[in-house]
Amino acid sequence: MNKTLLFVLLALLMPLVVNAYDFEVDGIYYNINPDGTSVSVTQDRNNYDNDGSTNYSYSGEVKIPSTATYGVHSYTVSSIGEDAFRKCRGVVSVKIPNSVTSIEEDAFNKCTGLSSVSMGNNITYIGRSAFQDCTGLTSITIPESVTIIDRNAFSQSGLTSVTIPYRVNSIGKEAFERCYNLSSVFIMDGVTSIAREAFSECTALTSITIPSSVTSIGYRAFDGCSSLAYVTILFGVINIEGRVFSDCTNLRSIYIPSSVTNIGEYTFTGCTGLTSLNLPSSVTTIGEHAFSGCTGLKSLTIGGRAISTDNISCRLKSATIGNSVTSIGDYAFGDCSNLKEVYCMEEQVPETSPYAFANTDIGSATLYVPASALDDYKSADVWKDFGTILPIEDTAYLLGDANNNGTVEIGDITSVLSLMANPDATGYNNKAADANQNGEIEIGDITTILTIMANGE
Repeated sequence: MNKTLLFVLLALLMPLVVNAYDFEVDGIYYNINPDGTSVSVTQDRNNYDNDGSTNYSYSGEVKIPSTATYGVHSYTVSSIGEDAFRKCRGVVSVKIPNSVTSIEEDAFNKCTGLSSVSMGNNITYIGRSAFQDCTGLTSITIPESVTIIDRNAFSQSGLTSVTIPYRVNSIGKEAFERCYNLSSVFIMDGVTSIAREAFSECTALTSITIPSSVTSIGYRAFDGCSSLAYVTILFGVINIEGRVFSDCTNLRSIYIPSSVTNIGEYTFTGCTGLTSLNLPSSVTTIGEHAFSGCTGLKSLTIGGRAISTDNISCRLKSATIGNSVTSIGDYAFGDCSNLKEVYCMEEQVPETSPYAFANTDIGSATLYVPASALDDYKSADVWKDFGTILPIEDTAYLLGDANNNGTVEIGDITSVLSLMANPDATGYNNKAADANQNGEIEIGDITTILTIMANGE
């Protein structure tokens, strides 16, 4: 008798457990929050189909009110709760009122039919996986009130463009990972960090500018962005972690400011389209495999001073290592099959991995070093294996110093314009005028000079 009564009670209580909502008004389900005055939007968990792939709690156009009245109580709608619209594949649009301050974890996850979201202007938090797998969502306006975009918030969504507001402290881990249609990203000045894999495998992304407020770019942040061609990093970034731009096969141009001190492991590995790279003298550490497999690199400058050779081939032939580098990791210049000249400006032999030049025939290459350190390099492991070691002659030049006055300033822009009009003009440093190191003197060099000036280099 007692067992029968227990089964009856369980059967009566089961719907209450499964439904997991406190009340419903006009087709919207709510849970009362602990404060007793506000509610979160939720779902009716009884509305899933047999295999659990679709939830029918909501469909079509959904307009969430700012208040919900139940009985004698009126509640403020303050959040879109965890799983609220999860797998509601029939929802096409959602309008969120200004009363809402947070969109919780998985709130719209797998809403594949969702194409339009209107957010109120008081939302501060977009939770983990909130819009993950929303493949029909091509655009969204993130309010300036937002301070946190959590992990996987928009990963694998259909977004084609996005603007990250200035109050966002950090773009979360994998926040936009595998957004295959995302071609335009604007990060506002104020964002302080880009977490690991934030934009990895965004294969349609073509360019990005990292604002000066950002101090750290996380591991694999742009890994596999195969269409990414142009990157500008403004002064402020200190650390570029490992694999940040690995396998960005279309990357042609990147500007790195003098605030950067560390180039992490595998940072540019597999960037086969990279033709030029300028690393500032502030860089002290080059991680293992940092440039391995960069078969298209024509010019590498470390330390802001470039030394070039005539008729550079489509593969790395000349590398300049600046006078602040103290450590060079495994395979940092591995597989650079056409490397013929290396200029190391450091008077103290850098701590160098025995595999720094692995699979690179340095026995057929020439190493140029400061005359005062010539004997040290000739006796140092790795460096002594170069076929020829010679003192550096005074052939270095300041990148962008087209008028050859020892500084990069507005007069160099005038000099570039003069050289564009008359390539055979004398009195200029043509190699320095080619500021973006693409082998031509053209309008892009002016843009690079302006960037150098803006970053105080």
